[in-house]
Amino acid sequence: MRLPLRAVAALAVVSFSLLPAAAHATPAMPGACGGLALTDRTAVYERGAGVDDVFVGRVDNVLPGVLPGGGTANASPHRVFVQVPLKSDLPAGKYVQVTFTPTDEVADRTLKVGGRYLFFTQGSTPGELSADACDGYAAVTGLDKAMETQLREYLTVPPVPAEPSALAEPPADADSTPDLGRLLAPGGAISLIGVLGLVLISRLGRHRY
Repeated sequence: MRLPLRAVAALAVVSFSLLPAAAHATPAMPGACGGLALTDRTAVYERGAGVDDVFVGRVDNVLPGVLPGGGTANASPHRVFVQVPLKSDLPAGKYVQVTFTPTDEVADRTLKVGGRYLFFTQGSTPGELSADACDGYAAVTGLDKAMETQLREYLTVPPVPAEPSALAEPPADADSTPDLGRLLAPGGAISLIGVLGLVLISRLGRHRY
């Protein structure tokens, strides 16, 4: 028996109203190299906790890497002008050399000459600083005194872990029996759709004949 168009439309409405809503959120992708939210206290602290120096600097030149026995190395030393030491003994107004350590994802890292970056480096000698090719830098724009103060605090003061929120006790007069919407699993909803569809078809058949 071919169902009338209005019956098909009614079944569609019932189906969509009972099925659980689909999640529209896209799964989070891994953070890109050089990406860091400077307002994220935890991320800034964790990034700076494993390095010796954190400072804002300007890339003035990128030198070709040379291997001891000749040839060109993957890592290219960067000549960086230290502008704002944040967690560092490096003096402002001096030049340091930063060489990026290759990772599995990045064989060579070359930053833009003239670009301003937040560096996370290892090493005690200004001419031999190293940084991770993915997590050893972050682009900086619009850094003011307030942001400098905030970053220094983020880098030195560990974030306070959030306490788990206590579950609210249900009211004394609350019905202990879960409502129908909570009891219905996706399978139960599909079964209910079938039952309602059969009921609707039966009623339409009686009206037709």
